[in-house]
Amino acid sequence: MSRKHQYLPEMSDRRLLPPMLRLVRRAGRVSGQGEAISSPSILIISVEGLGDTILTVPLLRAARRACPGARITLVTASGSVALFRHCPYVDEVVGMDRAACFRPLPRVFSVVRLLRAARFVRTELGNRHFDIAINADPWTNVVGAAFLAWYSGAAQRICAIPASPAVSPRCAVNRAEEELYSTVLTLDGHRIRYSVEMARHLWSGEVSADLELWPSADDEAWALERLAGSGEPLIALGIGGSVPKRIWPAAAFVAMARELAERMPCRFAVLGSPQEAAKAEGIAAAIGARAFSLCREDVNRSLAVLGHAHAYFGNDTGSMHLAAARGVACLVTSCHPRGAPSGHLNAEQTYHPWNVRYRYLRPAAASEACRAGCVAEAPHCILGIGPAEAAGELAAFLSAKHDLVVGRKTADEIEVSPGPAGQADARLGEG
Repeated sequence: MSRKHQYLPEMSDRRLLPPMLRLVRRAGRVSGQGEAISSPSILIISVEGLGDTILTVPLLRAARRACPGARITLVTASGSVALFRHCPYVDEVVGMDRAACFRPLPRVFSVVRLLRAARFVRTELGNRHFDIAINADPWTNVVGAAFLAWYSGAAQRICAIPASPAVSPRCAVNRAEEELYSTVLTLDGHRIRYSVEMARHLWSGEVSADLELWPSADDEAWALERLAGSGEPLIALGIGGSVPKRIWPAAAFVAMARELAERMPCRFAVLGSPQEAAKAEGIAAAIGARAFSLCREDVNRSLAVLGHAHAYFGNDTGSMHLAAARGVACLVTSCHPRGAPSGHLNAEQTYHPWNVRYRYLRPAAASEACRAGCVAEAPHCILGIGPAEAAGELAAFLSAKHDLVVGRKTADEIEVSPGPAGQADARLGEG
């Protein structure tokens, strides 16, 4: 199923879901048949992607500060587990293989998700009973998080969804699954606001919107050794991504880096997922001795290297949020054309780098159809950003000659908008 249609279940699925939810409610949620836990137990679900998971940090921190004796379990994508190896706010991190657990099958999309959610709670979470279940991702209809929350046995089950249909299309199945939550917050603005507002709803007190990550002392020592002997500015290149039209071509990264190296001395650390290692190594080899790939290294070693970077340049993806969490200024390639609406899914307002200086390079629309937002599946509008232009912008960015947007906001500045978009839809769930 293509990304374009992943939110549109089969018609038979829409007919199956309502009676299926009635059956789930009648049968009741799982009870604590596994190991008994005397202290409060909190389940936080964030499996949408690396960027979303990083932006969940304020929620994790608020949960620990509000409930210091709680047992906090984070369910995240398998590729993000290592990121939380040294996190002081969680007791347990459980990896989920999204493809294996919730890949939809033809015409039985939600049936399969419900059954697999029950199996995941039974086999991976030990059939434990939780007191609070939080879906930290704003996309409630993709990976069966509503079913995980329900089967957790939690009396409080909370999620937050975008108010704008352009950001999150809500089909009939999606709306039906939301009935499995006891509380649904409808929000807008930056993705980090979802973490802050859910924490505010659950616990009183101040909520910090700051990001943090936790490379170990050994990771930091490894980074110092890897970077030894060079005082040249280090540029982190984010070459990957999960949405094809948001990915700048590999050849463009190579040409931009060569152009920049002619203008100023610098080094390049190429970032990406392990699945992108071959691509990253090809880019590093083509740039030359000034570049090296981090894709085969542990993510915490990459974090340690990022702590020494002077800037991030690349795609709007998880690597960008890693860099921002380490305090690195970001110059980001975007597929969203100049002059296109800010409420679009591809616009930077929802996922821009948090707490750091940043700037987006936006192309002209590649066709009339793309004036309101790039409609292509493959790289299209983003190809309008030329390597020479990007090198010039990056050189100026490093020299701080541009007026840069500052992404930093405190939690108190993330205010709930008046009206329906900022109100909690508190639903009376069963028990």
